[in-house]
Amino acid sequence: MEETHRVAAVAGATGLVGRYLVQALLASPVFSKVISFSRSAPGLSHPKLHAVELPDFQRISEAADQFELSITDGFSALGTTQAKAGSEEAFRLVDHDFIVDFAKACEADGAERFFAVSSVGAAARSSNFYLRVKGETERDLEALRFGALHIFRPSLLLGPRSERRFAEGMGQTLAPLISPLLLGQARRYKPIAGVDVAQAMTAAASEDHPAKPVTVYHYDEMQRLIRR
Repeated sequence: MEETHRVAAVAGATGLVGRYLVQALLASPVFSKVISFSRSAPGLSHPKLHAVELPDFQRISEAADQFELSITDGFSALGTTQAKAGSEEAFRLVDHDFIVDFAKACEADGAERFFAVSSVGAAARSSNFYLRVKGETERDLEALRFGALHIFRPSLLLGPRSERRFAEGMGQTLAPLISPLLLGQARRYKPIAGVDVAQAMTAAASEDHPAKPVTVYHYDEMQRLIRR
């Protein structure tokens, strides 16, 4: 595949999915430049990488405006937990406001496609606060004018994190026992490695054929993308 002049912008570049995503995009011949936005330095260097440290994500629009190259593809791997955020308002700020603001900045810069990590079970009318915020984020991303929107809905994410999360730590321990029991429609709840989500996002971005306006990927769809 010949190298193109596509420019990827990644928000949340130091998280579990984000750090693998940046590496995968840098290795892809589809992209000639990768711009990463994160609160701290991503910890790697590459001729194609322009890393932006952004302690205040509320200034994402200003940060995106500083580049002469137009963004063609936006990627969001932003996400937190209510426990880490400290309140429902703080959680919504990260998992809705920051993501939608980043998507708007990409759209304003000319991005044609947007790829976002959401959650299995996301629904704007859910009675569960976490899933409702995820669903509202998806809804508001769909309202933007991207040529194609790709939503990735993993269940429990497996892999090393920079901070300890007790519930997820227990989940990772039990995952090998639970995963084989999830069959049929329940397969979408299978735990999945963060690196696999990143590889699936990169594979979707590498496809040449026209995509649907909105495409949603659960466990099986992500695994199929990886195997292509």
